[in-house]
Amino acid sequence: MPTATPASPRSDSEASLVGLRANVTLAIKVCHTTRSNGGKDCGWMKLVRDEQSVMSVLLIVSQAIVMGLESRSAQLSSEFDRPPWAQRKFSFVHPPWMLADFVERLRGILPRVDALLLGLDDRHAHVQLEGKWSIAQNIGHLSDVEELWQERLDDLRNKRKVYAPAVGSRFQELAKRHQDRPVVEALEEFRSRRTRLVEALSKASPELQQASAFHERLQMPMRLVDCAQFYAENDDHHALRIRKLRIMLGVDAG
Repeated sequence: MPTATPASPRSDSEASLVGLRANVTLAIKVCHTTRSNGGKDCGWMKLVRDEQSVMSVLLIVSQAIVMGLESRSAQLSSEFDRPPWAQRKFSFVHPPWMLADFVERLRGILPRVDALLLGLDDRHAHVQLEGKWSIAQNIGHLSDVEELWQERLDDLRNKRKVYAPAVGSRFQELAKRHQDRPVVEALEEFRSRRTRLVEALSKASPELQQASAFHERLQMPMRLVDCAQFYAENDDHHALRIRKLRIMLGVDAG
């Protein structure tokens, strides 16, 4: 499937403004007709007596819409503003028994993503905005990174001292394929891989839960419970991005 043409997040509002102008013009014509037939002034005619008044009203409406868009844009930036994943810092302080808590979060991402796809057609799922990944690519990345999570489980099982690193260029390359297939395919692949991870974490032995290895980017050791927290935070990071994209695409009101 070819990459969809990026949509402008303002297109719907601009279209609304054009429609509003047309409605005002129609209202003026109706009011003029009403007066010429001996009727009383309608509400609109009392507000807009001449062309200059009409243009003043349209200018005010236009400014209000633009201000609303800018306000919503600022609100979105504030609500979803967060550093890039590679710059995130973490504090790992949870006891091993809280592994089950994070496993529950990891299990819960699947119905959350299902909900985030409601009302979204495949075309919009592949639209790229702000020069970043589409919804399909964010879901596909969640599937791709499962392979790294499994590698790190093997690192703990084999008592390696350092975790396998995340290679950004590898994930960027993998992300391209998600633009060329239906988003449901990426979702089903993610579902299968996540189910495997949840099962592995749920059955982790006490020895595996106590094991640790060094995460080079974060410059700290991580146990299994820390890994599970890290994976759950990554889920949230991409789920929030998908939610922001839904709002920008006009699927959600925000």
